[in-house]
Amino acid sequence: MRADPDFTAYVVARWTPVVRVLVVLGETTERAADQAVTSFARMLPDWSRLRREGDVDVELARLVLDGWVKARSKQPVQRVAVTVPAVPVLTQELEERLAMLQRLVEGLDRLDEATRVTVVLHHLGELDHDQVADVLGEPRAHVARRLADGSLALDLGPLDPACHLAATAIDAPPPSVTRVVGHANTVRRRQWLVALAAVGALALAAGAAFVVTRPTVPDEPDALAVSPVENVVDTPWWLDGTLHLAHGSVEVDDIAQLVETGNGVVFADSAGALTSISDDGIRLDLGNLRAGSTLVSQPRAGWVAWILPDGGDTVVYDASRDREIGRVEASVDAKLIGFDRERLYYHSQGVDWVVTVNGDLTLSEPDRLSVPEGAFGSALLDVSSGTQLRSARGVLDVIQPLYSVEKQVPGTVGQLSDDGNFVLTRVGDHVAMTDARDGTPDGDWFSDQGWRPVAAAFTTEGRVTWVVDTLDGGYGLFECQASRDYINSMDPESQPCTQRYDIDAVPVLAGSVPGINLVSTQ
Repeated sequence: MRADPDFTAYVVARWTPVVRVLVVLGETTERAADQAVTSFARMLPDWSRLRREGDVDVELARLVLDGWVKARSKQPVQRVAVTVPAVPVLTQELEERLAMLQRLVEGLDRLDEATRVTVVLHHLGELDHDQVADVLGEPRAHVARRLADGSLALDLGPLDPACHLAATAIDAPPPSVTRVVGHANTVRRRQWLVALAAVGALALAAGAAFVVTRPTVPDEPDALAVSPVENVVDTPWWLDGTLHLAHGSVEVDDIAQLVETGNGVVFADSAGALTSISDDGIRLDLGNLRAGSTLVSQPRAGWVAWILPDGGDTVVYDASRDREIGRVEASVDAKLIGFDRERLYYHSQGVDWVVTVNGDLTLSEPDRLSVPEGAFGSALLDVSSGTQLRSARGVLDVIQPLYSVEKQVPGTVGQLSDDGNFVLTRVGDHVAMTDARDGTPDGDWFSDQGWRPVAAAFTTEGRVTWVVDTLDGGYGLFECQASRDYINSMDPESQPCTQRYDIDAVPVLAGSVPGINLVSTQ
């Protein structure tokens, strides 16, 4: 049995992610390499058929999980310390990577087994949501829910770049195609159907149920027809009667505000009617929004908040479970500011408040938010990772109360990235991004062409979706790295922005703060 060039290239390409997955799941690098050899060897006899008929990445992941479970059941071992790369000097950069790896491993150990495996397959195994669902034999919605729960519990900011940073601290040995072929020749052709038992074996060994019955779809209203068109950016958006979800699109006549829920969206139309739509098209009527108020969400947890009309309360709603978490009294001047992890910030009765969503999905009593020194008279616009964005006297201030650091950034309205490191602002006739830590401009990918950014929103993975006036009568939709200083550690040669997607007007972007979009779609 020999390895053809395609199989050799595949082993080389997928070797490091497989080893990293196994190391983060608790194996030593040596055991991880041995299990990787076994997994690739089991693929080799049927390689041609697999390439023709299946998703080879899904089949490899099933084999890796199957081998991991069998190895643990035969010889249970405790988690071992991750091998530190053998370098002459432990640089600050490597220390940061190791620290992130330690935080990731400790956080994963606190998750239930099902969520831990789901997070690892997606963020370190480089599988998309559909592939993870296929590996685990679950609906895609359940995978999305676990990823959202895991991201919230890990509390590492945007999880994809955090995992990629941590992964680079794992010292994976080089791939050995010779070992793979030798092992395959020794074992010869095993029944491929054993891979189909990986899910059951994993569930039995881990004590986690990976096959869950899909929730009953309500009779009214009917589920919308979802066209299987992949979104070109990692942000839901609406334009000209079409709502673009993560992996499909649905027809919706009118959207004025749009937020993500981790497994779909919630939107308000021009009349204030609220609707939830899941990624598989299930639609729920959520009531109405107070005129002129803002719809906010915490996508990683699936929480949404809005103010009821006619002097009603603020509602905090769990879209993933279709249940109300609680309500907070809302005054006439009430204004929602937004979520920062489990905390919801809002303005009421002339002052700012914060209420916490507890672990049992109840609301804490509201706490009055103190104004940082020197910020009296300013208006709180956003809070992310404790960093505050405030408006006063026609300028924006980024304040880190814990460190008493304040930076001024240009703009009249803005929003912070999840980690609080960047801020999107409206500056005159365009949208700009600034490094909130030092106040310097960043993320300008379009000035060389003379193009003008007119709308933007941060994605849940720490990138930015841009709408750009390309000065040719149309607009371009892009997704870009947040900063010019960022490099995709998994693919250093990757481009900082996706290819231009042509649109004829400015869309409504999920999560974009009202006032940042410069052109109305109405």
